Amino acid sequence: MGCNTSKESVQPAVEEAKEGDSVKNGDISKAAENSAEASNEGNENAEEDKEKEAAATKIQAVFRGHHARKSLRVSETASKETKTDEEPSEPTQEQLQEEFRADDQELCDAAKKIQATFRGHMSRKEATTAAKSAMNMVESATAKIEEKKLLYRASAFGLS
Repeated sequence: MGCNTSKESVQPAVEEAKEGDSVKNGDISKAAENSAEASNEGNENAEEDKEKEAAATKIQAVFRGHHARKSLRVSETASKETKTDEEPSEPTQEQLQEEFRADDQELCDAAKKIQATFRGHMSRKEATTAAKSAMNMVESATAKIEEKKLLYRASAFGLS
């Protein structure tokens, strides 16, 4: 019947367990009589149980749908509220000019500091690249000189 158990679904299980105990104790004739009566009542109860179970399933489905729609509405309204509260992601030219005046000395000093730091970073990066390039050139020149020395020695001794 789902996650929730009701008293109706628990009681038949308890009665069946009691009937099972009587068979274990040796009262087979009573168990046979009880099972015959239970089968007649069981058919009627089974139909009622099926109807109740179908109705409960329907109620659960309707509630789940209602709950899902409600949560969607809540999330949509929350997202709309946050969109209206936030400013546009990119400020306009006028807003930037109002916020950052050219005569603001502190702001100009900060901008100069940022620019100087970036220029220093780039010049150090270029110097490192140039040093690596120079080392590569020296290594390749050294390798060529060594190769020519070996060829010269080999030709001088007639090994080639």
